[in-house]
Amino acid sequence: MDALQPILEKDPAVNPPCIVTAGSSLSVENEVGNAEGDSAPQLSNSSSASVSGSSLTKRKKGEQWADQFFRESKKHHKKIRRELKTIAEQEKRRNDLFENFLEKLN
Repeated sequence: MDALQPILEKDPAVNPPCIVTAGSSLSVENEVGNAEGDSAPQLSNSSSASVSGSSLTKRKKGEQWADQFFRESKKHHKKIRRELKTIAEQEKRRNDLFENFLEKLN
């Protein structure tokens, strides 16, 4: 274990430099835990004490963004439906005209 300790200590998979959780990020600081030199990672919160407040404003902004996205999406779909309806009407008119043309040829 003594030979592996210096190798594994530097591996970010073993000792991550930063941990991100919902709403805040935590940086990991290695401190000497005891006289034997075992390192014990200590978590320190890098965000302010009002994490819940900032999370609420982020959530509200996210909800506002989602609402705006759905409104714009709905408008876009209505526009597409109108255009498709126009195309269908034009195709029907073209088919009717073609049928009339074929009737007159016979």
